[in-house]
Amino acid sequence: MNSLEREMLNDVDALEVRDVYREGINQSLETYDQLRLNGLACGLSICLGRISGRGEEARSQYQGWLKSLDGPYAPRTYAFMDAEYETDGPIREFRVVFSTDPGANALVTDGVMP
Repeated sequence: MNSLEREMLNDVDALEVRDVYREGINQSLETYDQLRLNGLACGLSICLGRISGRGEEARSQYQGWLKSLDGPYAPRTYAFMDAEYETDGPIREFRVVFSTDPGANALVTDGVMP
């Protein structure tokens, strides 16, 4: 994510993509009081993000949030992948990768989540 963030900071279009998706994600998270967006980095066709929350309630709310991504007001994604990471203590981190480009509607990975 750090590499994409550095690239994004030098690309006005990527910053605009990030701003649009950050606003949409934050709006979609408003009904989930245990979750917050902790970081989002975007290029022109892909974004990487971190959402965190506290305890089991966060996991439950995250699952609800994922379902809401199919809704008409959710930020549009063309491919989506996520993974949950446990941290020391009660905080849970959910990492997401998604495409913002209709021409990039699949994600291929080596199994290592950023």
